Amino acid sequence: MKGELNEVVQLYRTLVELWKRVEGEDEEDWWTLNAMMDLGNALIKKGELDEGVQMYRTLVEMWKRVEGEEDSKTLWAMRDLANALIKKGELNEGTELLRTVVEVGKRWKGEEHWETLLAMRDLAEALIKKGELEEAVKLLRTNVVLWKESYCPADVWTLSAMNNLADALVLKGELIEALSLYETVYEISSKQKAVDFDPISTHALKHYRSCRAKARWIKLRKTVLLSEFRNIKLS
Repeated sequence: MKGELNEVVQLYRTLVELWKRVEGEDEEDWWTLNAMMDLGNALIKKGELDEGVQMYRTLVEMWKRVEGEEDSKTLWAMRDLANALIKKGELNEGTELLRTVVEVGKRWKGEEHWETLLAMRDLAEALIKKGELEEAVKLLRTNVVLWKESYCPADVWTLSAMNNLADALVLKGELIEALSLYETVYEISSKQKAVDFDPISTHALKHYRSCRAKARWIKLRKTVLLSEFRNIKLS
């Protein structure tokens, strides 16, 4: 796998240089910038976070000059930069950048646009990593509602958003609601024939079982503690 990633990175490096030669040394050519985005993504996957982050910082500034601050390419580069920063452990900067992407996306494309919704999901994931579960759950609830209303209750992205909300609820200790969500997701996704639904149904079933076992253990523990408490009172 590592050898393949090395080859992919090298291919994208070559592609960037070729586009510069074809379109001129002006790095702000549209095709060159797209090749640089692919290279940045490959670098992050390979674990070369410092170079990947630096490339995305450069790309954000370039896309701003070429397409403007509220263009899809600029926002996409900002989102990639934010996720790379979070992967690098720079949670505060990454989270704030995602907040900006979400707010700009709401103004420019609307809260219900799929790019805005994906940025909201990424922001929620960043908040979870920071331990800010209340805000993350609130954001994920909104995310689920918007996917349902704007696309389809049985859409891949809607069901994935429901899984994400359930995962966050488990971390927050709200197991009953999480169980209900996992069950709903599995029931819907397992009936779909498209392979896109397979990872979603697998995730829902696996975490449903884990969540149910955890809920049963908590219930059992409470029963034992209550019994011990009663025995103490009686004695």
